[in-house]
Amino acid sequence: MSFLYENNVGPIYGTLKNSSISFAWTGYTLIYSNAPETLFSTDLADSGKYLYADQSNGRTRAFFHHANDSASDTYRIRIELVNPNSESVNLFVSNNGWVAHNDFSRAGAMAWINWLTQSPGAGAPAGTDAYVRTIGANSSDYYIVQEAVMGPLQAASGIVDFVAVGTSSGSVRPIKVKVYAYKNAPSNSPTTPAPIRVTYQDLPNDTTKFGVYAGTRVYYGTPGFEDVVRGTFANCSRTANISYNSSSGAQYIEMFKRHTHANVISGEFQAGYDATIPVGQNRTVYTPYGVDFTLNYNIIDGARKPIYGYLQNMEGSDWHVLREDGQQDYASLSSTEAWNFDITTLNGGSKTTKLWTTCPGGLGGTQQIFWA
Repeated sequence: MSFLYENNVGPIYGTLKNSSISFAWTGYTLIYSNAPETLFSTDLADSGKYLYADQSNGRTRAFFHHANDSASDTYRIRIELVNPNSESVNLFVSNNGWVAHNDFSRAGAMAWINWLTQSPGAGAPAGTDAYVRTIGANSSDYYIVQEAVMGPLQAASGIVDFVAVGTSSGSVRPIKVKVYAYKNAPSNSPTTPAPIRVTYQDLPNDTTKFGVYAGTRVYYGTPGFEDVVRGTFANCSRTANISYNSSSGAQYIEMFKRHTHANVISGEFQAGYDATIPVGQNRTVYTPYGVDFTLNYNIIDGARKPIYGYLQNMEGSDWHVLREDGQQDYASLSSTEAWNFDITTLNGGSKTTKLWTTCPGGLGGTQQIFWA
């Protein structure tokens, strides 16, 4: 198989395979910050506000996507780690990437490319745990594991994966994670969550998209809500095994629909919780962002013809990210425009290939993966 870098063709048509596959939940804890998405001065640490915070009890991915509402001020976004344990911990980072850009979805896509390719520290390759710092015990010390600079009217996306290991026990230890933005660097960590700005949605009467919630008002923290959220999720990755036979013609999967959509792939979404809302209140959240998806394809050439792989954008104009067997690129695609990422000839044989993709911060539509 030959990975092809960005090129634009399409549209491509075929048979939807969503109902025949399912995702397994893999990976580790996801700490996710996206609400409020657009930041005003009142959402900053300068006003005592943080964007999201929670404690993770093991290996962790922290993800944010936020936009700067100011036409004149530069904001910075930090991911702050505090060690609540009675022993100091060594912090190891495996992947780290952030980007700020005026094109919101391009910021999201480029951040993931950096996450895939940048050294996490000390010259180690991406995906390898690199020691970055020892953090003192009993919440007496902190470390800024990532800090993004977001210019006026820009958006910034950041992703960082890490684990804290006790210096005495050698065991994986809990770590407190806080995301906040500021104009002027704070002398103390902010202590009040920024308010949720979108508190409800009035859903159209479309049962295909919204299921039992169609035609109703759904509130933040309830299962039918899927505007911008923040939260903690048990798993940051998904994996699926998919078979394609060229004798079946063009087939595709469609990802990043609403979690209530009739054609959503089983296991694509996972319920999380917003830790800034007290237990006992409505705090359930869903999102496709911050999650990476591995698609293990078994390609069979039953038709004895060249086989083509495509990634197709279905709504608006957005940037998409794809990796195939260790090679990656990102592409800008308009509605129903496709990226022909692979051409292979198997002469009646078969081949396995691993695709990796994600829903970048700022992407507003769905994505299709075709084989034809």
